[in-house]
Amino acid sequence: LSFTTTARRASDCAEDDSSGGGIAHPMPIHWIEAKMFYGASTVPSGTPNAVGCILPKVKDYVRLYGTGAIVFMYGCGRQLAEQLLEVGVVALDGRGLDLDRVEKHQRRWCGDSWGNILF
Repeated sequence: LSFTTTARRASDCAEDDSSGGGIAHPMPIHWIEAKMFYGASTVPSGTPNAVGCILPKVKDYVRLYGTGAIVFMYGCGRQLAEQLLEVGVVALDGRGLDLDRVEKHQRRWCGDSWGNILF
């Protein structure tokens, strides 16, 4: 399965935080993964945790399936987006998605008594 997508890349949102619209990206997307990491760009690659393992994991995906995309629920920084793009993965910003159901669920398992989601 291969298709062309129109979406907001996370690296574009680092400069322009406005919502709506998108950019045409002609890279074929053979797979998509969603991540709910907060601060994904602050953890160095190779660190022994889920965030630090992103680059090695996506390199395997690209080798097995071809180019792909990761949707970061809260976006990611420019450096990580560029590193991903270098290996054939587009970083997409999930902040433009309707996340009401996700956030409602989060308030039940990681919220305080006022309904704030704790990261």
